[in-house]
Amino acid sequence: MAKGFFAKMAWSNLKRNRSSYMPYLIATVITVAIYFIIVTMMDTPGLRNVPGGPTLQTMFMIGETVLVVFCVIFMVYLNSFLIKRRKKEFGLYAILGLEKRHVGRMMLWESLMLNGGAIVIGTVAGLIFGKLIFMMLMGLLNVSPDSEFIVPAEAFIKTGTLFLVIFVFTSLYNLFKVRLANPIDLLTGEQQGEKRFRTAIPLAIIGAALLGWAYYTALSVRNASDAFIGFMFAVIAVILATYMLFTAGSYLLLRILRRNKRLYYKPNNFVAISGMMHRMRQNAAGLASICILSTMVLVTITTSVSLYAGQEQMLKVLYPNDLTLSMNEEIYAQRIDTLKEQIRETAAQNGVTIESMYATHTLNMTRRLEGDQLTQPGTIDYTDPSRMDVAFLTAGQYNELTGDQLELEAQETVVITNAPLGGVQSLTINGHTLQIAQAVCDSPLVDGKNSEEKNDLFLVVRDWETAREVSGYKEDNEDSPSWENCTLVVNYTGEQDKMNGFAAAVNDLRKLDGDVIYHVNDINTNRLDIYGVSGGLLFIGAFFTILFLMATVLIIYFKQISEGFEDKARFEILQKVGMDDRAVKRSINKQILLVFFLPLVGALLHTGMAANMIIKMLEMFSLYDVGLTLGCMGIACVAFSLVYVLVYQLTAKVYYRTVKW
Repeated sequence: MAKGFFAKMAWSNLKRNRSSYMPYLIATVITVAIYFIIVTMMDTPGLRNVPGGPTLQTMFMIGETVLVVFCVIFMVYLNSFLIKRRKKEFGLYAILGLEKRHVGRMMLWESLMLNGGAIVIGTVAGLIFGKLIFMMLMGLLNVSPDSEFIVPAEAFIKTGTLFLVIFVFTSLYNLFKVRLANPIDLLTGEQQGEKRFRTAIPLAIIGAALLGWAYYTALSVRNASDAFIGFMFAVIAVILATYMLFTAGSYLLLRILRRNKRLYYKPNNFVAISGMMHRMRQNAAGLASICILSTMVLVTITTSVSLYAGQEQMLKVLYPNDLTLSMNEEIYAQRIDTLKEQIRETAAQNGVTIESMYATHTLNMTRRLEGDQLTQPGTIDYTDPSRMDVAFLTAGQYNELTGDQLELEAQETVVITNAPLGGVQSLTINGHTLQIAQAVCDSPLVDGKNSEEKNDLFLVVRDWETAREVSGYKEDNEDSPSWENCTLVVNYTGEQDKMNGFAAAVNDLRKLDGDVIYHVNDINTNRLDIYGVSGGLLFIGAFFTILFLMATVLIIYFKQISEGFEDKARFEILQKVGMDDRAVKRSINKQILLVFFLPLVGALLHTGMAANMIIKMLEMFSLYDVGLTLGCMGIACVAFSLVYVLVYQLTAKVYYRTVKW
């Protein structure tokens, strides 16, 4: 062979098959660029040094793991489309006398040009857009750091290694497929129909049962922990059921349609149904993949956008008050007045105004409210509405906080809570019954500056001895059902930068003689971490939405292209015997409407059934705004449907141009 023969032949093949290879190249470039950007953000020192940056980088690390799995599956899947499309070409090479090792060398050159170019272009695109993404992340974190965008060497190494391994694997797979096949099989592979599907009915029954179980699980969950535990099992069941129902269900549906003589023996229906029967199971696998990917797009958009849009709501639920200092009873007794004075001085120094400040010393325990009983929970579920954080407060502390002159008997209590009590007149806890002298729902103890404490239940009792007796408190005993809790709550206002400085200064006051004397829980300090989590999830969600949507579009496109070439000969025969262009178009539209809109319907159904589970899972992030979640889901479904319809219209035209005689 002449020098450079195989390279020239490979380049010629790529140009000749550009309708297939150009979308593949674009998809690979986008995948490489997104992976490069994620790895860059995960390792760049510039993001590590800003507030909330480490949290964000952790989110990118999780996303990188999922992305590796997706890249492997997606690239192998795309490669299988391309190699199948060229079986006849490889068979023709063999008939013309080209040896398999020669075909292999040509394929290696094609892979080197195509995939090597994709790695280079994708990496360059990642470099170009990486700076823009970095600036957008700084905006999401609401910070203006002086950090410099630095591309770590690990990004080049990881990106090159991953995609080099993928492309070596796909090249070896292609060589293996060509080497094992004989020329006749390669030439006639596209003309071989599917064998009779003998297990269709059992598969359809199993698929329907799995889907019914998954839907029931999603609709019946009542709390976030159950939703989180059942989510992965439900996802696996839905994926298996979707493949089973598309494979077996499509076969059974087509058989039913074919048995309807009046329907089947009409020209357009005959062509459409017989065409789908020819490659029925292969169609079903592709359609199921489109349905699953479409569902992933919708769920990813819904969750990531909901979390980002609701981040301030999450902050208010997590931090009902601006600043809470927690300490042990010894520090509380010795230094609470000094701490209050230090807080006031620090506020004045940092230019913020103290709105309210109060201290509490309580005995705390976790119980479930069941009627008039406060019972021991089997397991603590923080999203269970019946879970109560019970705190015993003395009448003296209550009077100090409110300025009242409350006096109580030993078996009396004042209940402070926003939880509905259902009109009960007493509460029983640990065998002690307390008569409710008064129920209070308007108190700073449960009405924080930022949100209400719906799971807090304060029981004001006569004195500290009564609190110890009723709560069962055992000093210096790990088995004690209750524990002491000493806190100082501070609410303040001012400019955001000054409030951040105040929170940092309070945090610096924690140490006395080298020992930490209290722990700080502050909304302004933790706001950046929340922004990091929600911003990271939004970006990762956007990246995966692009990838899933791209995969969906490419599967539809390649499916239309490959089937167009396979159907071309059949439609040429039909046109030669008198079927006009209008009849061909009607037949094509019936096929595509039946085949390609079924995955969209399935994806919308899957997403709708998952709504309750998604809502409950978001409660784990303290996002309780159902309207926001459903609104994001509705917008995502409408937007995706419009994109899907657009893709359908474009691919239908490609299919028609391919089969037209």
